[in-house]
Amino acid sequence: MLYPFSIALYVSFVVFSSIWLERALHPFWVIAAAVCFMFTVLNENRSKHMQSLQILFLVAFHFAAQINWCHPLYLILTAREYHRTQSIHRSVGVAVFYFALYSSIRLSYSPTKAYELLVTIADLFSSLFVVFLIFLFLQVQKERRQLEEEARRLVSRDALTGLMNFTEFHKQLQALTHSSEPFILFLLDCHDLKTINFEQGYSGGNQLLIKLAESLEKAFPDARLIARCGGDDFALVVPATQNGKTVQYCKDLLDHRVGPELGVELIYGEAVFPEEGGTRDEIISAAERKLFLVKRELWLKREENMLRAEKLRVVGELAAGMAHEIRNPMTTVKGFLQISKENSYNIEPYYELLMMEVSRVSELTSELLQFSKPHAGDVRVIHLQESIQRAVSLAEAEANYYSHLICYEPESEELYVRMDRDKLVQVLLNLLKNAFDAMPEPGTVTITSSRSDEWCTIEVMDTGTGMSEQELQQIFNPFFTTKETGTGLGLSICHKIMNDHGGSIEVQSREQHGTVFRMTLPLATGAQKVL
Repeated sequence: MLYPFSIALYVSFVVFSSIWLERALHPFWVIAAAVCFMFTVLNENRSKHMQSLQILFLVAFHFAAQINWCHPLYLILTAREYHRTQSIHRSVGVAVFYFALYSSIRLSYSPTKAYELLVTIADLFSSLFVVFLIFLFLQVQKERRQLEEEARRLVSRDALTGLMNFTEFHKQLQALTHSSEPFILFLLDCHDLKTINFEQGYSGGNQLLIKLAESLEKAFPDARLIARCGGDDFALVVPATQNGKTVQYCKDLLDHRVGPELGVELIYGEAVFPEEGGTRDEIISAAERKLFLVKRELWLKREENMLRAEKLRVVGELAAGMAHEIRNPMTTVKGFLQISKENSYNIEPYYELLMMEVSRVSELTSELLQFSKPHAGDVRVIHLQESIQRAVSLAEAEANYYSHLICYEPESEELYVRMDRDKLVQVLLNLLKNAFDAMPEPGTVTITSSRSDEWCTIEVMDTGTGMSEQELQQIFNPFFTTKETGTGLGLSICHKIMNDHGGSIEVQSREQHGTVFRMTLPLATGAQKVL
């Protein structure tokens, strides 16, 4: 209403000025032309012919008023034309046309002088200037609107996929929960994205997310909301017209269409509103719980498969090592039996060697059986220092034979652990024997025990030749040995015994600087000591 009111006010001013200054041809014609012009202004949107009549009545009004103050009205019509067409070229043409009409009427009642011609040129430039000024103003307004729309889009949309972002999704979901219409919320996770990022780089992962967004929009055209909540997490809200049927239908689309098309595994959790939650937070929590259970099940399956594969690998290594270790002595026995056949089956010269190889096979199978035992049987609370002292006593004879020295100073505080005493003594004897073998010259083996919070630590240190980094990495592997006569199962058995009793065993070594084996065991509690 402001536009026609302003035009009417200005037209009234021109009518009054024209009559009062006695410039009008006749007051009646001025008023009549003014009324007709205002009629076209008020009704310009009702008919396409009104615009033509509008300029016609403006020319008539200008001619009747005989005053230059009609020029602003021509400029206003030029501006209105640009506003309607948004075309600078058309508006310039209209401006020149309107200016020609205005100049023709003005020169009809003004004397033709140099001044009037210069005024005409000035009016032309002023008309074009107005057109360009309006053009620039509207361009600035248009760019501002575009920037505002882009800002709103960036605030509410994900920059990578163009989907709704986390904040906007929560806002829209809140609005949906206020309505009474039921819907189904799906929270999706692209399970293989980390693998794709590792194999194809982040650009490959980004392309997958873009394709996933496009696939969701294509597969669910009637979805209320589709959003990327961050990383590889997406959200989908679909109307729940028939709850059970709709849920299964959406699951089939996700499992057999969206996921297979992209070559990825989609995992999801769903929740139905309002059955599983009446508010935004409740419905999201319900879907997140189901998604967590699916992730947990997948993780357990993956761990189970990895554990099964690891067991098969260990069994394969044990079988290969066992076959290798048994084949060597059996080859020796076979060779001597073939020789004895050529000597009238006389095995007396080879008896000792044959018995040695058979004993070696027997020893190997005994250690392998011990290694395969599930757990120690006689587990009870034992005095740690007494068990260590027993192992030292049993090893003293061999130490004296090789001129080695065993140093052990018991901890002043009495320490108790819950385990099979014979197994602990077996581990210590194995470590002491290895220490003796690692010292070609007379040396010293030092045993210490200490307490740290709820754990005790036993260290067996020798002054032997030490081990290389490569040997340290394989030291606890079955059938690995650096001895000429060893089976390679001793330290593996020690490692298993410590694990079976809730402890651990570690090794540190440097070539020509000796080796330290460190065992850690949980201390027995007060209640266990009473038992």
